[in-house]
Parts: sequence; structure tokens; C-alpha cells
Amino acid sequence: MKFGDVIRTANQGVWRNPLRALLTMAAIFIGAFTLSLTNGLGSGISDYVGQQAKASGSANTINVQLKPEDRGGGDPTKPRRYDPDHSSNPFGGFGGPGGGLKMMTQEDVDAIRKQEGIIDATPLKNARPSYLEGPSGDKYEFAVSGYVKGDQTPLAAGKLPDSTGSEFQVLLPQTYLQSLGFTTPESAVGGKVKIGITDADGIIQVVTATVVGVP
Repeated sequence: MKFGDVIRTANQGVWRNPLRALLTMAAIFIGAFTLSLTNGLGSGISDYVGQQAKASGSANTINVQLKPEDRGGGDPTKPRRYDPDHSSNPFGGFGGPGGGLKMMTQEDVDAIRKQEGIIDATPLKNARPSYLEGPSGDKYEFAVSGYVKGDQTPLAAGKLPDSTGSEFQVLLPQTYLQSLGFTTPESAVGGKVKIGITDADGIIQVVTATVVGVP
């Protein structure tokens, strides 16, 4: 059978039963669309997971924490203003704006080590200063997380801290910029902030740190 005969026979079949031909074309279109959508969705999810894993720390590492406690009140997207009479005990836990982060116990760390695929688990020592103060002069509650060597946290401006230097350096979250008196991430880089830390005697010691980056 010649190619022209094939086309002619197919054309006759289409006009003989147009509804069946239409449904067949619709099925082909829907199938192709479904495959494209599935592949695109799978690639997007993989890319998102990869970006989140990259932002969580250095290569082949992931940060794990307990569920934050709800401290109530205020806007959870903004820093909590420091109140010397009502602010959280610096020795009672950690946390960011709007919530407190419970500390893990050695039992928690041991449980993580036992999970399949985990090579090792190392506790990250954090600090909970009494307050953070910027050019605006206002004090806000602030949680300090330790720096992990090889951290790949994406930054809006600046660079990652130099763990080998003698200068106190911090990464300042964008949610704190306006409250502390900075207008843009770029303007915050190189700026100075004061960190009030309560010592074991209950006396606040003030440390000045340089903002080197804004995540």
C-alpha cells in the first residue's frame, strides 16, 4: 500500500466516525499534557528540596530542631521588642521572633543518631542574648545560632562570617533590618550592632559585632 493510500484510508475513517476521531485526539492531547505536567512538577519539587537542603547548612548536613513553643502576642514575622521585666530568660531556651525554641536533650541527639541514613549528629551550641540593639537605639530579643563550617546559607547581601577571625561577626535576618534602623540589606553590611548578654551573676555585658551578611 502506498503512502497516499494510507492517508486516504485514514481520512475516510475520520469522516466516517468523527466523534471517535475527536475523542482519540483529545485522549492523546490529555495524555501528553499529563506527562508534561508530571515531569515538570517532579523537577520543581526536586529543585525545591535541593534548594532547601542547600540553605539548611553545609554539604551532606541538615539542621534538626524541636517544634517551637508559642509565646503568644505580637507579629510572628517581626522581631519581639526587648522588655527587661518580661523578656524570656536567656538561660531558658532559644528562639526567634514570636516563639521559643526548646533545647534538645542528649536523648534527642542519640535518637537522631539511630535514624537510618544518619552518619553522626553533633549538637549545635546556640546562645540566647538578652537583646540586640542597632542604630535605631531600640532593643529587640534575638537568638544567636552557631556557625557551621561550610555553611551555604543564601545571602541577600554580604558574605558568610569568618570563623577564623578575632572580630565578632553576625548574619542579620532581613526581618530585623527596619526595626534596628537599617534600610536595605546592603546598608546593613558593615554596620555595627550591640548584643547584650546576661552573665551568670545577672549582669548584662554588651558586645559589639559587625554585620557581615544578610540572609
